[in-house]
Amino acid sequence: MVEVVGIEETLREIEEVEKRAEKDYRSILKKLKDPQYADFRVLLLRMAIDTALHRHLIEALRKAYREAVELVDEFGYTDNIELPEDAPRRQMNEEIVIIPGLPSMVLPGGEFMGGKIPPEEALRELLNLKLENVVIPFEKKKEIAKVVDEILRLEGKMRDGYSHLESKAIHPLIKAIAVESKNNEEQHISVLQKIKERME
Repeated sequence: MVEVVGIEETLREIEEVEKRAEKDYRSILKKLKDPQYADFRVLLLRMAIDTALHRHLIEALRKAYREAVELVDEFGYTDNIELPEDAPRRQMNEEIVIIPGLPSMVLPGGEFMGGKIPPEEALRELLNLKLENVVIPFEKKKEIAKVVDEILRLEGKMRDGYSHLESKAIHPLIKAIAVESKNNEEQHISVLQKIKERME
């Protein structure tokens, strides 16, 4: 059987961090009930939605990758490295190939990835949220700083996971999703760092 050269493990690790982050976002959102937190809650809700999308995407990628490896292993490749038809297996094991015959898909940069999530208008508004419109209650600065630091830690782990996946991915679709997801995590980090700066 073909070895899953670290990519499936990377996908699994990212999936676990995304699950933990989604759980933390939900927990934080439940705690921030005070009306003073309204804008901050909307910002966190936007990031929680992104995290839910990432979690489902990464779970689907992990399953699809496992199936792709099984298909390559099942259909006709031998262990004889002299035969040309063995090239895909060798190249997969060496992490240097895009699997021949599989289509690639270019994901537009900065576009919303994923299916429609009702209610559409609320989601559209969340996705168009501008940081400068977020009111931060400065009398709650200490509590917000603690929340921001915890989220930054998780966002950093997710960004690093996607960066690792991007470097390991052999299929262009996996690589494209890793790149876009990493960029999205970097946007989250940038927004959270700006919030911290505003509170200093």
